Amino acid sequence: MVDYALDGKVAIVTGAAGAGAGGTGLAIATQLAENGAKVVMADINPAGKQRSDELNERGFDTAFAEFDLAQEDAIVALVEGAVSRYGKLDIVVNSGFMQLKEGQVAETDVETWDRIFAVNMRGTFLMVRHSLPHLLERGGAIVNVSSTASLVAEDNTAAYACCKAGVNALTRSVAVQYGDKGVRCNAVVPGSILNDQVLAYAATNESVQFQFDMLKRHAPLKRFGTAEDIANTVLFLASPLARNITGQAIVCDGGYSIRSGMWADVHEYKQDHPWDTM
Repeated sequence: MVDYALDGKVAIVTGAAGAGAGGTGLAIATQLAENGAKVVMADINPAGKQRSDELNERGFDTAFAEFDLAQEDAIVALVEGAVSRYGKLDIVVNSGFMQLKEGQVAETDVETWDRIFAVNMRGTFLMVRHSLPHLLERGGAIVNVSSTASLVAEDNTAAYACCKAGVNALTRSVAVQYGDKGVRCNAVVPGSILNDQVLAYAATNESVQFQFDMLKRHAPLKRFGTAEDIANTVLFLASPLARNITGQAIVCDGGYSIRSGMWADVHEYKQDHPWDTM
């Protein structure tokens, strides 16, 4: 078993109630707790309290904090509360996010744009800003959860994509500014994260099933990403095993974002037409 050297480390994980992105935040909090960290699980969804209690029943040390990532005073209270409870802060994982129905750019209203930015970009910035004074006391790690929307343009997600591209840029800036002070900052860039519940829904919806089939067909690894895939990547980046890695955006999407859709179609054509010289 790999020793990630997290015993006694204190972590905050936002978006940890398990309701969004296939349960990614909950999977991250669980991985950190199972590897010895004390974890403050934060989310606007009060269901996170039950998740925290379930982990504590298994012998881990977690606490739940209900908060709104769009409110600076709530972020301050979250960070100060974690330090007050555990005496320090070593790891911050920003996996909380919001994704609303946008429409195309000309159809997106300013209120929707601002709300998406308030949570995904401003909220991440404020989490980093208010955590840094504590991380600088003894060194630590920040892991921001981004999205392949920051790399590959999609329909109807301009605000969300801009936020996630901003998160990647913020990650690099923090890494440069605070690396010599002992703070590492990296990002994980997930593709679509699908769990059994989402796939079961897709099986009853032809349009959604088509989208998922296309996603799987275009990914070189021919598989869907899971919350555990992202949690494993975060676990590594948050640990001393990644002590020489900072400022990176690690893409965890089965290779989907590196492959041209056209060449995925060509590859499939050649498999169906083995004697074709194309």
